[in-house]
Amino acid sequence: MTLKVYEVTREGTVRVVRPEAEVVPVAVVDHTAAFPDCQCPQHRSEGTDAAYRVFVEHTARCATCRAGAPCATAAHLCRAWRETRR
Repeated sequence: MTLKVYEVTREGTVRVVRPEAEVVPVAVVDHTAAFPDCQCPQHRSEGTDAAYRVFVEHTARCATCRAGAPCATAAHLCRAWRETRR
């Protein structure tokens, strides 16, 4: 397999960044080297938004949360929301 890296300007000019070279494909992909998922509102998964909505809805309705006291349910929902963001 070969790989060639180049840039194309808006005018259509092509500039070779790296010339064509032979490369060997990997057998096992290392997922830890990948970039993290985008967390912007446009690309964030529905699970993240849903978990956040459940957390906010609970804190708005819960008398303990509104009083500013520690709430075990809110802590659990907040933890679940954080986990979906990873």
